[in-house]
Amino acid sequence: MDLIDLKQQIYDEALSASDREHAFYNYWIHRATSSDELSNGELSEMLSFSQWINPIGEIISYLCEGNKLNKDNISFVKNRLLLDSFAFKQLTALEYLHSSLDWKSKYAHAKELKANWAISKILRSVPAEELEDARLFIAAQDLGKNTKRWQLEILSQTQQKDNASKNSS
Repeated sequence: MDLIDLKQQIYDEALSASDREHAFYNYWIHRATSSDELSNGELSEMLSFSQWINPIGEIISYLCEGNKLNKDNISFVKNRLLLDSFAFKQLTALEYLHSSLDWKSKYAHAKELKANWAISKILRSVPAEELEDARLFIAAQDLGKNTKRWQLEILSQTQQKDNASKNSS
């Protein structure tokens, strides 16, 4: 199914609400993953479907993870969302990610906001000289076993990348 068909299904009131919601999600997730950036007009159109706030949250998360929102987009979207919504929290995590805070502070905010995509980016950006400290930091966190393993694995991959780049120099 192409994007035009999906967009038509979103507005087709003859379809069930569930079918329309699925078309909405598929249309916007495709736009979020295949576009460099969405305009404020496109974001406004997406946000006009407030009855589908859960899919909107997931789409916003994809946009954040893909770094497809600029500062103006972030403010524009945040001003149209509820403060406690998942989408609002993802945008807040993106703001922290781009802030001048140290990685531990960014990590704490991302963890609080439940933004795993941001945690992954933060751990991948830990400076080589701080990787051992980062491993100890993560090991001391109150996390589930699988979450801790996942985060330590990211640090191991970061270390391996750093070692590979040192060896190729």
